[in-house]
Amino acid sequence: EQTGDGAHLFCTIGFLDDSWFHRSYWMFGKSVASGWAGWPRAGRYVPSGRIMVCDESSIYSFGRKPEYLCQSSVLEYQLYAADKQIKAESIQRVVAAERRMNASSKKGNSSVADRGVRKSFPLSARSAVSFNWLDAEPPLHVRAMVLADTTLFIAGPPDVIDEEEAFYNPNDENVLARLDKQSAALEGQNGALLLVVSASDGQKLAEYKLDSPPVFDGMAAANGRLYLATKNGRILCFAGNSPHEIRINISRGK
Repeated sequence: EQTGDGAHLFCTIGFLDDSWFHRSYWMFGKSVASGWAGWPRAGRYVPSGRIMVCDESSIYSFGRKPEYLCQSSVLEYQLYAADKQIKAESIQRVVAAERRMNASSKKGNSSVADRGVRKSFPLSARSAVSFNWLDAEPPLHVRAMVLADTTLFIAGPPDVIDEEEAFYNPNDENVLARLDKQSAALEGQNGALLLVVSASDGQKLAEYKLDSPPVFDGMAAANGRLYLATKNGRILCFAGNSPHEIRINISRGK
């Protein structure tokens, strides 16, 4: 049961874990299953993601596209805002669609192990979430996120590889080069991006380059300033005349 009173933000392996274990995710709901066939279900029925923030009525998330919430070697992500509350009929719509997916899959169980069939169905069949806006191709892996009034700040290493393309072209020299670049970026060797996004419609307001990615969930906003802890051992403080015009105010080592 995911609807009604009691829905809350939680994660089965805790908010401090930064490993992005593929069978776990943050979610705004009431319950989650486990096991090979159970872990993906809740993520399709309620808002879920690698990192999330919320206000009174909405949830903001960076998470897997719903077709990849299964036993998938590919993990492509999206950035979105959605209603906190889920309708029971929306969940039933996805449950019914998954039966149709399973029937059309040669593997017999699309909901567990056939991302290709899942991807061929419309978004409304893959997720019960009521999206307010969705960015299907964010240019970064969001490792830190803050909501400040009507402005969303996100930061993380750049996303430079399409994993679906890489999966089907494992020996392509260009793909291999981009995989090496992506690996280096995730390790903090290629800097990071800080994006300022409108919480109301998802439009990018500004973009800044950082020398190092943030530590996981290492960003906070207070008193008109944005604070960011980075993997290279620095604390950055940003300030500006408007939420999307910011400058580095403090850069301090350990």
